[in-house]
Amino acid sequence: MIGHVLDGRYRIDALIAEGGMSRVYLATHLQLGAEVVVKFLPADWAERPTARARLRREATVLGKLRHPGIVAAHDFGEDAAGPYLVMERIEGRTLRELAGGQALRLPFLATAFDQLLVALTAAHEAGVVHRDLKPENVMARHAGDQGWFIKVLDFGLAFVSEPESERITAAGTTPGTPLYMSPEQCHGRGVGAPTDIYAVGAMLYEALCGVPPFSSSSPAELMALQIFAAPPPFEERGVTAPPGLESLALSAMSKRADDRPTAPELRRRLKEALTGEDPEGRQASAAADKRVLGGQSREQRGLPRQSSHGSRDRLPPASAAAPDGPEIALFGFSPARATALREVLAVNGVRARLLVAPPEPGAVTECAAVMLGFSQGTVAQLVALRADPSFGERPLLVVDVPEAKLLPELIRAGASDAALSEKADALISRQVQRLIRRGR
Repeated sequence: MIGHVLDGRYRIDALIAEGGMSRVYLATHLQLGAEVVVKFLPADWAERPTARARLRREATVLGKLRHPGIVAAHDFGEDAAGPYLVMERIEGRTLRELAGGQALRLPFLATAFDQLLVALTAAHEAGVVHRDLKPENVMARHAGDQGWFIKVLDFGLAFVSEPESERITAAGTTPGTPLYMSPEQCHGRGVGAPTDIYAVGAMLYEALCGVPPFSSSSPAELMALQIFAAPPPFEERGVTAPPGLESLALSAMSKRADDRPTAPELRRRLKEALTGEDPEGRQASAAADKRVLGGQSREQRGLPRQSSHGSRDRLPPASAAAPDGPEIALFGFSPARATALREVLAVNGVRARLLVAPPEPGAVTECAAVMLGFSQGTVAQLVALRADPSFGERPLLVVDVPEAKLLPELIRAGASDAALSEKADALISRQVQRLIRRGR
């Protein structure tokens, strides 16, 4: 096959992927000199009418779904090697490759699933159900300062909900990948847009926990679990995440298709959960604030002390740092705590300014780093900052973290480093200097 020229236009250069139902090659369009990808059926499948019909259906579906988040089809034809589909070449890695058996970092997860749901919305609006969504079928490409771009691949099992659409899958059969198949797929019943949402929920669960909701070496057992079992709680997996993410993943994996959100609704709720604006996030934040403030003095809560004469004491000024020294931004600290940090930073030549509102990328472009005081909303703030390409690789340090078990989640969310509450301010100052020197 290598070196073979299809229809005088596409030269086959290398095999890049091989599965049970297809072989994918890198090829060159001889007239344009452009690299493309060509998908063939294996020899034993090329003789099967159903397999040939699926490949033609995939070409038709991709031709219909012209969308930046979906792989583009360029051509379809047949020669002595059998039917073939020519598609755009995407240089990147799949979500499976990027995860490497671990949970995804929250800033990347936010971008990837947002774009995935945009692409799914377009497909569902066109009456197309993918039916085989999984980490291997989502490609991510990094474009430098522009950030990550997502493409959905492999519509070979796609279902088109049109009256004139030819049925290819026989009734009662179960096409798909058992790890991500919905209960209705496992039953061999009718599928629709909620089928893809279930798969997204399973992928979201895996992206947060590092493992799929269910596991078994037996496809039949996996399908039984999808139909009857509830996924293990995050707590059993040893996972901490923004409060609403677990319930959102489980909502997308509801056993009844009608109980699952649509792609646009899931996208909206995912954004809210990642930023702490969902009901569970707001409730958890309010409860945490109440617990913290209930045990603090007025000064610790950022309120001036009341003197015996009724006047309010002024906060002491911070020592002046070198005017040309690096500057960092502080957020999430009471005025008294901020003053203490500014004093010790100034000794080491670092200037600091206190932000009264959550830091936005545009507000800290001149700062060498950002220091956040730990709170219930810190993970959401980290995700929001890292998800914005204009923020770049600026170092983010979270301090006053109450427990060591919280550190991994903060790093996953985008923190460059973190410091426990018992760490001395002088050591934190040196930690800041090291971060500024090395970058993120």
